Amino acid sequence: MNISKNLTILLIAISAISAQHIPLQGDISILVIRTSFAQDDDVSTTGDGQFLLDAYEGECTPYVLDSPPHDREYFEAHLQALDSYFSSVSKEQFGINILNSLVLPIDTLGSYSLASTMAYYNPYGDEELQELRLAELFRDALQAAYVDEGGIDFDAYDLITVVHAGVGQDFALPFLDPTPEDIASAYIDSNLLLEQLGAAEITFDNGSSVSSGIILPETQNHLLFDEADDIFFGASDPCEYQFALSGTWALMMGFAMGLPPLWDTESGESGAGVFALMDQGSNNGRGVIPAPLDAWSRIYTGWETATTVGPTSDVNLVSRVLAEDQIVRIDIGGSEYFLIENRNNWLRPRVDIDSLRWRDWGDENLYAKILIDSIGATVDEETGVLTAIPNYDYGLPNSGLLIWHVDEEKITAGLNDYTVNIDREHRGIDLEEADGAQDIGYPSLNPFFDPGSGIWSDMWYSGNSEYYYANPAFLGQPMSFGPDTYPDTRSNSGADTYISIDNISSAGDTMSFTIANSMLADGFPDSSLHIHFLQDFTGDSVPEIIGGKDSLWWSSNDTLQQEYFFVTPSQQFLIAASADEQILENFASEYLAYVGQTGDSLDIHIFSFESDNFEQSWSRRIEGDLPERIWLYPEGDIVQLNWWDSFWDVDPENILEISLSDSTYLLHNGTANLYLADENTLIYRTRFALGEVGGIKRKVTDYSVTPETIDEAIGLENFNFVNLSAVDLDLDGAVEYLTVDENEAIYVFNKNFTFESGFPQALNATSPILARDLFGDVHPELVVQVDTSDIIVLDWQGKEQYRLSNPKGSELRMLSQYQGKNCIVSESSIWLFDEVTETNGNEWTSVHHDPTNSRYLTAFVDLQISNTSKLIDADRTYNYPNPATEGTTIIRVFVESAEEVKVEIYDLAGYFVERLQFDNLIQGEVNEVVWDVSGVESGVYFANVKATKGSDWENKIVKVAVVH
Repeated sequence: MNISKNLTILLIAISAISAQHIPLQGDISILVIRTSFAQDDDVSTTGDGQFLLDAYEGECTPYVLDSPPHDREYFEAHLQALDSYFSSVSKEQFGINILNSLVLPIDTLGSYSLASTMAYYNPYGDEELQELRLAELFRDALQAAYVDEGGIDFDAYDLITVVHAGVGQDFALPFLDPTPEDIASAYIDSNLLLEQLGAAEITFDNGSSVSSGIILPETQNHLLFDEADDIFFGASDPCEYQFALSGTWALMMGFAMGLPPLWDTESGESGAGVFALMDQGSNNGRGVIPAPLDAWSRIYTGWETATTVGPTSDVNLVSRVLAEDQIVRIDIGGSEYFLIENRNNWLRPRVDIDSLRWRDWGDENLYAKILIDSIGATVDEETGVLTAIPNYDYGLPNSGLLIWHVDEEKITAGLNDYTVNIDREHRGIDLEEADGAQDIGYPSLNPFFDPGSGIWSDMWYSGNSEYYYANPAFLGQPMSFGPDTYPDTRSNSGADTYISIDNISSAGDTMSFTIANSMLADGFPDSSLHIHFLQDFTGDSVPEIIGGKDSLWWSSNDTLQQEYFFVTPSQQFLIAASADEQILENFASEYLAYVGQTGDSLDIHIFSFESDNFEQSWSRRIEGDLPERIWLYPEGDIVQLNWWDSFWDVDPENILEISLSDSTYLLHNGTANLYLADENTLIYRTRFALGEVGGIKRKVTDYSVTPETIDEAIGLENFNFVNLSAVDLDLDGAVEYLTVDENEAIYVFNKNFTFESGFPQALNATSPILARDLFGDVHPELVVQVDTSDIIVLDWQGKEQYRLSNPKGSELRMLSQYQGKNCIVSESSIWLFDEVTETNGNEWTSVHHDPTNSRYLTAFVDLQISNTSKLIDADRTYNYPNPATEGTTIIRVFVESAEEVKVEIYDLAGYFVERLQFDNLIQGEVNEVVWDVSGVESGVYFANVKATKGSDWENKIVKVAVVH
């Protein structure tokens, strides 16, 4: 039984982290103040209030952890142990300046005596008073030392540590605790001092002051006190329960450094378990071998850096102790990413502490014996303190990969109030447990085995049998962490990342694995790319990538190779490709326009694609503000900057066109360019194929619509649509309007302004709705970005097909083709779907339709003739909401070939109530009529929907419940 896994940290001095912390680089000086209490015989505390100064002669001899006397040399040895730990885990970048640190009083056996007893400073059961007394203990100890020494320059030290007589109230031992008024270890910061003592710092006559520090006990080894007989009564080998002070001191140092605790500070349940210093790992190796900081914390301190690796990659990762910066980062999306590190606890090849314990099982006081004799620890000859360990991963339960799931947004939100890991369903720093149990932090029903603090099977390595119990479908295959494993690689929002970490090797000094992604194109994600759009400039019908922020670049479609061609004068700019001379056809662009804001001026640059690169053909600077949208005229020599408010009512003063045919500024009335519109207006053209095969005719119809048009048509006020796009979603030859309101819900209307089935949806959309056939059938899919940065793909009926995890700040850019496949493009990523499909123009691929920003939809679709054998579709005839509780309900009918539809309402007794008439009936579409039920009684009603065409008729009875 590994006792250290049954210990729970019970820190109670938790307040908001102040801005004042010890530095994270270099060596710091520590002032240690030894403090004793009034001597007592209280049964509620361990010891008598005085330091243990007599040599230990108990049954654990000679293998004793933190053996007394606990004199000045003992605490100096612990400072050396602290320095060894931090120097090792920081790769020599942080440690304790032993020469400039000081343990007071100078007298070897001395201490500063307080007037109160130990129990006074931790009154049982009163948490509010306990925090006050901790602040008082810190102040009283400093003041006692200051008076006894005739003044101390506290400002000469980076950190003040008060060590008091007795044992810390820091563990929930698996036995009855008869001493509940022992004092908990604590980090005292300025906020706690201000809250409890009324001042953010303790000041002294010599001008020095103290605003933060640590409170520690003289030891964590209960076996050194007489109370051990009661605490460990009945234990077969009490010496197995020894613990050293080093781990607790390192943990408190972590607080002083500004590191967040990784356990649930409200419940005390673990969050990262034995795998991190800032949780149960502080007690690894009975407190002698505190775990190194987790990968995120080591990066946060600046001691190590991570290498971001994307798919497809082969990785060889050296163990933490053998090399620096051996942390791999894999971006997930949003503010999330994985950190992978190789941790190895071998004393020698494939031998660890647990191996030695199994070999010598049955020996008394075995664990302490192994620590002192077998792990190569440095032992101080005078005090017996273990002052250095060759590898602080020795205390881990196994060797292998640790895969951390990091959410920076969650960390930022919880860093100042210690809540980074307070939610075990959504931790800021979460360990992906290879055994699939994800049980760290959950209570165990087994009193002798507690996986809630982390166990051997949580680590990733080939041969981990527990992994295959959770993933039986992978039996016989190499170990993998991916979309279909448990745990899986989804983001915290549930979005799919499609990341796979495959072929995980056996544990060793170097471990190997591969990183793949079944959806992302190779080389993505890459946050440095800043992709704008894909557009064909070479005339080969395959679009090139255009991207950049400080500099514009382009790349061919078959491989990502950036070719820079322009250093941008400003990072506030718009770019657009030129439309073909036949505006409504999506052929190659010849020109690229850049318009950037520099002060009060606009820099305008035009580039043409020549000789396999972009060459600047014209530039100019004018006064003005960056517009909402630019559009490059078909000739490639005019840039449209500003837009009029009304589509038909053109104000020439608001149109600025810059001619490249020298220096002429042309103002037009816009009549030649009526297909241009403001940022929310869309124009679309439908071309229907009519007639028999061999006798095809073309019917061309142009439309325009604005958000206000829809607002007026559906009879709603203050709908506040914020953008608009369009596509023929159901392939019936008529366009559907796609829009988002100010509450970030998405809507799809048909041409009679009736909601399409499956809409609206409250998705928290932050982008316009894009549409293109990506997979499966010829219907366009709908693509929208939401507030988590995820990108959601809906089918044409509104059913979610994909939720793609996308890096935070990476905006959805467009739908296009890449490497012969349909794709979704964000600023940093390209996701690949089916082979490229021909859409015949039935697509809305970017915010303003396409890279030309035309906002003009041309759809070449076959007109679907309604089913002449049916008048209505009974399966799509119903009412909603049902029951009607808000005063109205809507009768919804899908009309096939009916010429007239009426609804007659009857009550349950068969009495006629009301007749409703459908106006402006549209065949082949959903039609709706509203029934006002505010004046009828609650009850059940029957709506007889009757459709007629000449002498033919059909009907359907719809049952309607009304509840007031």
